[in-house]
Amino acid sequence: MSTCPETLSFKAPAKLNLGLRITGRRPDGYHELSSLFWPLDVYDDIALTGVHHNEQLVEDVKLNADWAEDAPIPSDLPRGNENLVTRAVRYSGIAADIALSKRIPIGGGLGGGSSDAGSTLRALVQAGWIPSMRAYDLAIELGADVPFFLNPRPSWITGIGERQKPIGLAPELLDKLSFVLVLIPTPCSTGEVFKKYKEQNARFSVPEDNVPDFFTEETLKKFLLTAANDLTPYAEQICPDIGTVIDALWQTPALYADMSGSGSTCFAVYPSRSMAIEAAQVIEEKCRSIRCKSLVARTFR
Repeated sequence: MSTCPETLSFKAPAKLNLGLRITGRRPDGYHELSSLFWPLDVYDDIALTGVHHNEQLVEDVKLNADWAEDAPIPSDLPRGNENLVTRAVRYSGIAADIALSKRIPIGGGLGGGSSDAGSTLRALVQAGWIPSMRAYDLAIELGADVPFFLNPRPSWITGIGERQKPIGLAPELLDKLSFVLVLIPTPCSTGEVFKKYKEQNARFSVPEDNVPDFFTEETLKKFLLTAANDLTPYAEQICPDIGTVIDALWQTPALYADMSGSGSTCFAVYPSRSMAIEAAQVIEEKCRSIRCKSLVARTFR
């Protein structure tokens, strides 16, 4: 009889891309990238109940998904097999009832669906339901960003997202570094952004060399001086509000401002929480016509 817990509760954090370079394209059509992924304390809540092995009847997974009361931008949620968290549980050979309370916007470039799946696999590993290598194989199968959430800490990501190099952080960065997320109500389709990118024959970026293994405040500032998101110009063609928000963020005392992933969420990095809170208020006022919402976040721990 299994001694693994039958009830699991955990958080699925959002992520930012502090720079995103497209460095090539594989024969199967997937693009290779290099990016600094940064997990945030903006998260979905997930609970699994009645967890049990069910190798023969793995379709027996029930999902109750809804938006949390404090969700900033609710929208239609994928249900059933369309939801990655359902597939993560089912592919693991596990049956369970899933309660998903969403906060991370859909189509915002914050990795919400990938985090729900990867964080679920992480919880199943930690509880002893599945081995870590099985979780990694499933994560790659489920999506390019999913493996990051098996160990969500600041990491340099390469390949199509499956190669992860964790970055050490000085304690002051965890305590002081803050982010302003500007959530635009218009989502960006990753497929449409990459379609624009391919149609305009964009050149691939040169892969980053000598990425630090450890960030202090000064080395992070130095890194951010040359960071950029190769997809931003193409997302702006689909959602011009992205450019408006990024310009407004650069008018605040930000260390860096850009779009996360393929959009549409924009963000800026600040050396203190007080600066981030003040900037968030300024941005909401400047961008009132866009009906965007701002959040202040820190590093997920």
